[in-house]
Amino acid sequence: VIDLEHRIFEISEWESFCLDGLELSPADLKLVEDVKNQISIVELKSGLKISAQSWVGVLRFDNFEIRVVPKLAGENIGLIEMIEFTTGISGLKENVGVRTLDSQGSSLFDLLSLLFAKACEKVSRIGLLSDYVEREDTIQVLRGRFLADRQVLRHFGQVDQLECRYDEFEKNIPENQVLSAVLAICARRVTEQSVKRNLRVMQSVYDEICDLSKCDLESTRYQIIYNRRNEHYREALDLAWLLADGLGIRDITEAGKTRCFAFLIDMNTLFENFVYKAINHFIDKKDFRVLYQRKDRSIIKNAVTGRPYSSIIPDIMVESREHDPVMRIPIDAKYKIYDARKIAPSDIYQCFLYAYAYKNASLDVLPISLLVYPSSQDVSQPIHLNIQGQDRSSTAEIIALPMSIPKVLKDINSGGHDVSMKMLFEIIQTAVCDDVSAEVSSITTVSG
Repeated sequence: VIDLEHRIFEISEWESFCLDGLELSPADLKLVEDVKNQISIVELKSGLKISAQSWVGVLRFDNFEIRVVPKLAGENIGLIEMIEFTTGISGLKENVGVRTLDSQGSSLFDLLSLLFAKACEKVSRIGLLSDYVEREDTIQVLRGRFLADRQVLRHFGQVDQLECRYDEFEKNIPENQVLSAVLAICARRVTEQSVKRNLRVMQSVYDEICDLSKCDLESTRYQIIYNRRNEHYREALDLAWLLADGLGIRDITEAGKTRCFAFLIDMNTLFENFVYKAINHFIDKKDFRVLYQRKDRSIIKNAVTGRPYSSIIPDIMVESREHDPVMRIPIDAKYKIYDARKIAPSDIYQCFLYAYAYKNASLDVLPISLLVYPSSQDVSQPIHLNIQGQDRSSTAEIIALPMSIPKVLKDINSGGHDVSMKMLFEIIQTAVCDDVSAEVSSITTVSG
């Protein structure tokens, strides 16, 4: 418990704890049902049992609030830096206010909302975009295209009421509508007053130019195509979608009807992307190619017809560029605390399938796959697993590697070389080169 007065409770991902004396209102029960796949909340005789998984964020109930803090990512600031690197959203380094709020114990949602408000302010300084929007209206002077069929039905014989379709050059366009809608949603939900003020100020700017009565966030998302004119909106819109997805907002007319809400981020998906971006950032691209979630239908086939039966999708695949046939090593990323518990059998089975599926039959080497997980300790050692047949011979090897997210982020900013990345690249170098004695210097991270 971090705040008894305001009944704010804090828990780390993959942790469980019980809260005595708490009861759920009807609105709370609906929220529990909505987030049952992200976090388990069970009513007990005298309270609640909360079991967090790989989702982090805020759950606000009628009379209390639960914050799932990303300890493995380096608390809230570490998570924001992780999001910044993974998604390309910038702005954290320049925003001292976010770090100030974090030191005051603000929630992840408030911190991201402040970043969003600052991004919207940046857009308005550069210039709010206008574009031609198609309108249909009854006007007194002919403009654009005259809608004869509608004129006959609605204003037969009238010449001062004309049904027309025309283009209007205005700022009420999808880019501005999305920012206006998410500003309003966030302003209703943040608790930090300074953040609320920032959001309200920017909301007043966008409300003046936007009509949200027909705004559909879900469909608008796929209407926006970035180009030279609207490129300065990208950061603000990326944050808008991050906030909308975390809140589960699809219909702005439903937003804000209840005090209860959840803002949750899937750390497993984010970690997969982070590991891919980190490998791609450090690795020497002259020697290796890094692929993210490439679907492969050539592995599992129908034994009778020979046609593809199912796909396998490794999180990450590293391929050699200089070898024929191409050497590959599959990598699976799991946001789980494997420093403190055994690797789940399902993850072992998955990694074994990857190792065996991408074995190079032309070489007499043991198939190998990697499992990367976030390190929860300062010093963690890799876990080596051998898959043995009944004749006691090894058929595949799985190496589970711990990765310290804060240390990797520090290395990305400073150009350092974390131990976990060195181990990862040494294994990649050995696995994808037929000359196992090849120098590790071809990988930029280890060469230093």
